[in-house]
Amino acid sequence: MWVKKELEILNNEIYVIIGAKAAKRLFPNENFEDLVFKDNLWNGKLTIVLPHPSPLNRRWIKAHPEFMNKRIKEVRSCIHEIIGKEEK
Repeated sequence: MWVKKELEILNNEIYVIIGAKAAKRLFPNENFEDLVFKDNLWNGKLTIVLPHPSPLNRRWIKAHPEFMNKRIKEVRSCIHEIIGKEEK
C-alpha cells in the first residue's frame, strides 16, 4: 500500500525492481518481458526490472537466453556507471 509513496521519498539514483509482481505495481500497464529488456524511468529515475532469482524462474531464464547473454551485461554497466566504478 505504501511502496510507491516510500519510493517517492527516497532520492535514489536508480531503482532495481525484482520480480513481475513488484514490476506490476510500478508499471501496471506494461508487459513484464518488455520491462526486463529495456531501461525504464519511474519517478524520473532509471528503473531496471529483473526477473526474480527464485529457482522457480529457471524456466523463464532458459526461455530468454538473451537476458543472461546480453541484458545482464547492460544492467551491470548501468549500475557501475551510476556508482562510479569501472566495469571489469
